[in-house]
Amino acid sequence: MHLRNQIKDITPAGVHYDTYEEVAVAIYEAEREMANMPFNKENNIGSYMVNGRTQLKRIMEARQLQKHMDIENDKVRVHRDMTPEEVKDFVKQRFEYQLKQGGLDDISLYMSRFDTLYEQGKMEKLMPTANQKHIEENVPITEWDNPYFEVKEPEQMAFSIKDKFVSIQTCTEGYDYSVFDEDYRLIDGGVYDNSDISIHAALKDILEDFGLSGQDKRIPVDYEEIMKKTEAVEREQLSKRIREEVPEADNVVADFKAKTEELFNGINGQTQDDIEQTVWAYLQSEIDEYGIDVELVDVVVSGSRCRGLEKAGSDLDVVVEYKGREHEDDLFNAFNEDGLMIGGIKVDINPITEGKTGTLATYLPGVESYLAEKQAMQKASAVEATPEKTVTLTVAECGEFHSLGEFHENIASVEEAIAVWKSIPPERMNGIPSIGINIHTEGTERYEDVEIDILSGKVIDLEVLDYVPDITDDPKAIEVMAELIDKLPDIEVRGSLEKWQAAILASQIDQFSYDYDTYQYRDTVEDREAQVANITEDIRNGNTGYMNDFLNAVISEGVREGITDIFGQGVEIDDSEAVQTARRAKELLDKLAEYKPLAKVEELEEQNYNMIDNVLNNGAEKKEQEQTKGRISIKEKLAEKKAVIEQRDKAERTSPEKETEKKSQREM
Repeated sequence: MHLRNQIKDITPAGVHYDTYEEVAVAIYEAEREMANMPFNKENNIGSYMVNGRTQLKRIMEARQLQKHMDIENDKVRVHRDMTPEEVKDFVKQRFEYQLKQGGLDDISLYMSRFDTLYEQGKMEKLMPTANQKHIEENVPITEWDNPYFEVKEPEQMAFSIKDKFVSIQTCTEGYDYSVFDEDYRLIDGGVYDNSDISIHAALKDILEDFGLSGQDKRIPVDYEEIMKKTEAVEREQLSKRIREEVPEADNVVADFKAKTEELFNGINGQTQDDIEQTVWAYLQSEIDEYGIDVELVDVVVSGSRCRGLEKAGSDLDVVVEYKGREHEDDLFNAFNEDGLMIGGIKVDINPITEGKTGTLATYLPGVESYLAEKQAMQKASAVEATPEKTVTLTVAECGEFHSLGEFHENIASVEEAIAVWKSIPPERMNGIPSIGINIHTEGTERYEDVEIDILSGKVIDLEVLDYVPDITDDPKAIEVMAELIDKLPDIEVRGSLEKWQAAILASQIDQFSYDYDTYQYRDTVEDREAQVANITEDIRNGNTGYMNDFLNAVISEGVREGITDIFGQGVEIDDSEAVQTARRAKELLDKLAEYKPLAKVEELEEQNYNMIDNVLNNGAEKKEQEQTKGRISIKEKLAEKKAVIEQRDKAERTSPEKETEKKSQREM
């Protein structure tokens, strides 16, 4: 009771102790502090020593203030009252304390009756005061139950603190952080592997590790901007290091990287250069963390992805040259142990050194040769993988049931099929005669053939083809049906082949454009499917002027390259690749000329594209057609080829012998 009276008027508001023992400890510590305080008239310490309670109050108030100051930056101070359960526990502790102070040896009997006495209201004297019911506690911001707003932690932050920049972002393991100097050069970084705490708490611990406290002024900066600046510095450091350490003779590396830059398919927006820098930074962090005695020379993306030959699920191969005594196999295991992933793709890191495998300058030519062979094999396998299909015609006396009456199959030509169809006596009553189309795939059984009757009686039904894509996707089948319609002008035709003809022709032109200049095609066409759809639409609408011009330019260049013009006189065209390309272009021109879109039949004019095997004649006037926008790949090729042809014609007029020189360079 004396102790209670002593502390009642000196306990600051908000200070709460669960037991008198805790109060006694607090007073004892305060008295020890008072005893160690020297007497000083100037600061009047002596008067405080006379009044111990006043001194104790000051000390306790100071501690309470310090308590408020020590609140963590990821928590919030919450004021509340005790819950009923907390009130009961408070009273129980007081009851137990009184029993102990009473000198009882065994208080278990009395404690067992506490719940009953408490429910009967016989513990009122031990109930906490209003001040004691009031509780202050620090609650994590993320757990703060505030009905007025929702606290959402940021996923990334960046600050300027003293002469450093600090960035932090969430990751799978916890928080990824980096510390940079004032020049944006990386000092240190890593992963804070504790995702159970907030990003602010993680940042506080990280700053303390680098001698930065919460008292240091933090100036928020743009996270993305900091990342751009630091990446630029890393890129410059990497380039400088390469320039300093890689001999000039290693231009092989630069040429290899330049070719990769042209053919590399980006991974989640990351270029080849981005990936090489990422791998360099990763390897350097591994070297620093585990104290590996090696020095990186250069990092190069290799494997199928460096030439655009990858398949779905292909790994990302990277070769790294290093200097040091560590074995390549040991470094391979160390670098690949953690399983680096970029854009969801596994990275295979292959370390090489001059003493064993060789330098990048000696290693990469072998990689280039291997990739060239792989590309050739892929093209060959693609050709082999496409099974040959044979399109034939059938004639049935009864279109409904082919087993009734005559049935003829494996008819090679349209003329023969029509002749057999007409030879069936009309007086027969077995059914309605029909002409059908059959597609057989080599290597399959005959019962797997795709077959459907096109002509039945005096009607050619093309509308049914909507349900048979195996036929409409075959250019030969479409040609056969078109010929059948053309040779039977008196037969009623339901539907049109026009949409399938346009789609097939568009696909062929697109493939030709891709094969003609693959690099430029990839640079200018992002969505190949959309490109084919756009070309199809133009063909159907008759907007084919730019296609004709492009193909004409290819033909002119191909024929020109196929002629040996030593004395300024034309000779017979050889069978070079250029001439073969010109023949393909001529075939597409013929198909474009033959195609008659329903919307613009009257606008099409026949053009003279003959003599491809002798002398090309493009003298016929071409009607200008409106060119639609968005066909970038073909139009750009057109402009380029026109410029080449004009320059070549001009050069020939002034110096005919220069053409021979250019030809030899191209052959090389």
